[in-house]
Parts: sequence; structure tokens; C-alpha cells
Amino acid sequence: MLKHLVLIIITITIGYQSFASHLTGGEMNYEYNGTNYTLTLKLYGVCDGPVGAFANYSNVNCQSINCGLNFVKTLPQVSIDTFKQQFCNADTTCGNLFNYMVAVTYRDTINLAHCSDWNLSYSACCLSIQMANYVSNGNTIFIVDSLDNSLAENTCPKIKNNFPMYMGTNQLSTYCLQSVDADGDSVIYEFAAPLNSANQPFAYMSGFSDTTPLGTTSINVNNRSQIYNNNQTIQLESGNAGFYIICLKISDYRNGNLVGYSLRSWPLLVTTNTFAANPLPDPGTVYTYLTHPGQSQTISLQFDDSTATDSVFVSFDTTNSFNYLTTGTPNLGFGNGTISWTTPNNLNPVTTPYFYIYALAKSNACPNRGYTWITLIVYTAPYNATDSVWPGDANNDYVVNMYDALALAVGYNDTGALRNAATQNWNAEYCANWVNYILPSSVNAKHADCNGDGVVDNSDLSAIYTNYSLTHPKTHGEAAKTTSNTYMYFDLSGVTLYPGATVNVPIRVGNMLNKANHLYGVASRININGINLASPIAINNTANCLSTISNELGLAKTINNNTTDWTLARIDHKDTTGYGLLTTLQFTVPANAQLGQMVKFSFNETEFINKDGYLLNGISAYDDSMAITVAVPHIANTISKIITSPNPVLNQLNIANAPIGASIRVYDVVGRVVYSGTANSTQASINTSAWERGAYFVELMGEDGSKEVRKVVK
Repeated sequence: MLKHLVLIIITITIGYQSFASHLTGGEMNYEYNGTNYTLTLKLYGVCDGPVGAFANYSNVNCQSINCGLNFVKTLPQVSIDTFKQQFCNADTTCGNLFNYMVAVTYRDTINLAHCSDWNLSYSACCLSIQMANYVSNGNTIFIVDSLDNSLAENTCPKIKNNFPMYMGTNQLSTYCLQSVDADGDSVIYEFAAPLNSANQPFAYMSGFSDTTPLGTTSINVNNRSQIYNNNQTIQLESGNAGFYIICLKISDYRNGNLVGYSLRSWPLLVTTNTFAANPLPDPGTVYTYLTHPGQSQTISLQFDDSTATDSVFVSFDTTNSFNYLTTGTPNLGFGNGTISWTTPNNLNPVTTPYFYIYALAKSNACPNRGYTWITLIVYTAPYNATDSVWPGDANNDYVVNMYDALALAVGYNDTGALRNAATQNWNAEYCANWVNYILPSSVNAKHADCNGDGVVDNSDLSAIYTNYSLTHPKTHGEAAKTTSNTYMYFDLSGVTLYPGATVNVPIRVGNMLNKANHLYGVASRININGINLASPIAINNTANCLSTISNELGLAKTINNNTTDWTLARIDHKDTTGYGLLTTLQFTVPANAQLGQMVKFSFNETEFINKDGYLLNGISAYDDSMAITVAVPHIANTISKIITSPNPVLNQLNIANAPIGASIRVYDVVGRVVYSGTANSTQASINTSAWERGAYFVELMGEDGSKEVRKVVK
């Protein structure tokens, strides 16, 4: 269940601690355990002496200004892990400086009253290691977490994988950043500087920054250290050997709002050695599952190794006492693993709403270093054998709306028991449970059989249209909007709004660099505001990138002339990855529309799903606007043929068919010129890597005075 939280501003006081081993970073996280919170602090260091030099206890300051609370929580040490990742043998005895890394974990339960501004912090002195990317002056290590539990409890994203501590020079390496969030929140990673105090970041050495934490490489002058939130990976590369500190800001979004963040910093030693690649989970891996008491389940995973001659071994670690059966099958270049269990009949979903399963993949090239952990979260829900069907409420969320068409797509061609004397009347009708469930909401597939004929197909849309917007006791909450690099957007390039014009506005998703991954269906309420349309918005799904006529399910339900609920999905139980056109809107601008009047195009309550019905957090819906202008009956042919791509743009904008000699200017939304130049050939490129996210207007003016403007999004 999504809970509305408030953005947290962090101010912290600290008690200092010091260690004989060189402290280099750390992280902290909290998890609601059903009664109170479990607070965990992990500290990283280089191991140049006895690991016992780390204190047996660490103090975390806990403060809420709004609640008038400020106290220190003492956490006992629970484990010490020593890493000798620079070498492939299993020796984990502390030795020379930098050859070994150590992680010390402290953990205890803590009671936190319901306050809107909990600030949890830890500080220790001092970082005396000479760093390659930061100014070294005895920096204090400062670790911070935030929590707003005034309205509901919250849990940090679960990140099992250890981040890399050793890397070779000029070796572009990819590592897994996979996480799951028990509250269903979106998780966004970005590079940041570690902190000396609440508001004081480390000072960068020359040539380093938040966007270039390892500088530029000797083999590529561009920064190749990147975070890819869509597939939860990080790529790192350094052209120079040395000791670095890497820091990530991990932000937690709920319903499109930032509800908390934490900083995670760790040591990275770059040497001239060559290191084997880490296995990575297959791109189609599902990390979220559902179980019921008494249900038997099997999860199958695959990890891939970029070195085709390396074998990958997969194993599992669990967090409860269920009877698990696991298998691992190593292969050259990849490895498979399965885990099976039966959820106990006496499991109580109220006291155990979810549990974790960890999977470990190791490469035989260097098992001591070449490994990857991932986290699977399994939600629990009661099994109800006698619940009734409301015709049209295909996902059993107690309201008939556009999301029910998505449920049809997920359950398409499922079959089961017919409903006796089935109708489309808005009444509860008993039906025996079918075999299958529509994940992840524990909805039995019988609910998707809206007309009661024993099969889920297009004919069930009739009941959805008939009972649209009708409710029984509960209503559907608005889906979360997320922050990502892949957008669904209104393509207003080449569109001119003038009084009386009949306009076609394409809706597109993604681009060549940021594709929509594992997309199966989309549902959204589309609004056109600022003008009063005389007739409803028309929807045309022809030639879309998601589906074809033979495997398509579509819904377009007019709410009013300016608002339409729209659903588009596949029905073949196969995800797709790509970018392009999804649908086209057609409407007529009122003849009495005023020049300069702003028209806003917006998506509301948008959901993207994969073939299993899970929400996709890697795609965002992007609203847009445009002003009513005068009709332009003629634009010089050479100017009108220009093409700008990609859109949205990431690092480089390309302009095709530009007239030689035409002036090029790019403006931001407040009218500032961010680029000015001249087309020296018919193909022009603009470096956009330094642009902020937002909308931009590309203006080309020919030597004859003709002008054309294209809108692009960064």
C-alpha cells in the first residue's frame, strides 16, 4: 500500500569515534520489523592491523526537531568481514595496507515515535588515507539516513550486493546496483560527494566532480563512470591507479515525491592489475514475487558472464526457516539456479508481510572477487477461496477503470470455472477460484473473466465499459510517478496549435539510448487543459511500437471532452523492449481559442506493467504544454524538412536536413540562449551533456528569413 510521506531535511549532531584501522566509508539503513525498527550501521576500512581495533559499540544520534526528541542509540558490533578481493585466494587475514578491506557491522532494534523529520547520523574521525579524488586533510566520515514515519512506517531499500573495492586501470567494469523496496517505492541512485558534516561535502581534487568521481580516462577523454537506474547497474573506469572514495546518494520516491535519502560511501583501490568481470543477472530477471500460505513455488534465475569461457555458480541464502530446495547449474558464460519451497499453512501475512531471498553468483575465474548478490522480495497475502466477482472489476481493486484492461492483458487466454447465471449487472457473483493468479496483487484470474464465460479475452471489455467508474467498498490509489531516464511523452515537435486547427499529437515512449524495458502494457488518464474541446479526444493506436493488431488489447473511455482513460497492452504474455510511437491523439482546437493561451497536456494515474503484472518503475510520464499561436500557411521547404533526434535527448542532439548557412539557436523554457551556431553542413550536432533536465526550443533561421522551431526534452 502506498503511503504519503513528507520530504525530510536532515540536520544532525554527532559523537566522534576513532579507529586504529583506516576508516574509509560506510552506510546505514533501517527496517520496520512489525513492532519497532532494526537499525544497521556498516563501516568500511583498509585493514592495516588487527580487525579488533574497531570498537565493540558505535553511537548513532537520533533526532526529531518537530517531536522535540534527541537521543543517542548505542549499537553493538555483530560481525566483521574481511575482503581480500585484490587476490583470488581465500585468505582473509589482515595484512599490508590496501591489500585487504574490512567491513564491520553494528545492529540493534530501536523505537522511533511517529515524527516527520527523524534524522539518524553517525560520525567518526578521521580519514587519513591519501585519496586520489578528494582533498585529504583528516576528513571526518559522516553517515546519514532520514525517516518520516508520521503517517506510516517506512523501510530503506534492501541492497545486498557488496560494491567493488578493487579495479584495474582503464578497465570499464559493470557492477550490479540491484535493490528492492518493501514499500514499493522507486529507488534512484546518483553520484555524490561524501560528507564531513551535515552540510559540508568533501572537497574534490582538480578534474573530479559529482559526475566524474573517477575523472576522465586515458583511453577515452569522456567520463565513462555512469549509473544506469533503468537496469540498476553502475559502470566505473579510471585511467590512473590510486585510492579512491566512491559515494552514492540513494533516494527514495513515493507517488513522485522524494521521501528520504541516504549516502553510501566505500573505498576503491585502482591498480594496474587486470580483473575478471562480475556475473550480472539476466536482463529479464524478476525481483518481486507473491506467495500465499500453503502455496508451492519455484523461482528460476540466470546470471551472465561477459567472459564466455568463465563458468558461473549460483547459490541461495534465505532469511527464514522454510524448507527450501535449491539447485545450481554452472555453464560457460552463464549459470542457472532454482529455489523451491512451500509456504507454511500457518504463516500469518499480517505479522510476516514479506521476506527476502538472496541469490549469489560467482565466477570461477576469481570466486573471491568475481561475485554478485541480488535480493528477491516475496510478499505474502491470505488465500481466500470464496470471494466473489464484480463484473468489470478485473483486478479486484473495488473500482472499474482503465487498470482493469491491464489485468485482462496479463490474464489473457486464462481459463477456469464458469460463473453460474453470469450477468454484467453490478452485483457480486460467486465463482470458484481458478488455478492462476494475476500477479503481483494476489488477484485470482477469475476476476478477469468479466463476462463469466470461463475464458479471459477481448469479450470481457464489454463489462468494463458497461460498469466503468462504478465502485464497491474500496477505491484505487493513484499510481506513483517516478524519476527515470525513460519517458512517455507528448511529441509536440512540428505541432502548431491555432484556432480551428485539427491536430494530431503522437504519444511516444523512450528513445534509442533510453528504451522502455520489459513493457507489456500502459494505462493512463490523458487530459488536455486550457481550452474547452467541443468533441472528445480521438485515440488511434495504429502502428504502435508495443503491439500489433493480432496481439493487442486497447481501451479508450471518454470521461469528458477533455479527458480520456486510455489503455494499451499486449495479450501474448511476452514483454517487449524498445521505443517509439504508442498512440496518437486527435482533437480540434476551438475556433474561439485566444492567441497566447496555454494548453497543457498531462498524464495522470499512469501505470506501466510487465507481462506478470508487476509495475515498472523505470518509465516516467512527462507532461507538456504549448501556446495557441497564429496559423503558418507557408514555411520555406528547406526549413520545414529539418529533423531533430533523439527526443528526449541525452548527451547529443542531431539535426538533419539543415540548410547550409542557417543560424541555429537553442532556448530554455525561460528564454535563455543555451546554444548558438551556424549550420556548416546539412547534418549538425549539439553537445547537450551539460544541459539541465527540461524542455528546450531549437530555432533554425534560413538565409531567406524563414524560421522553424522544434521542441526537444532533456
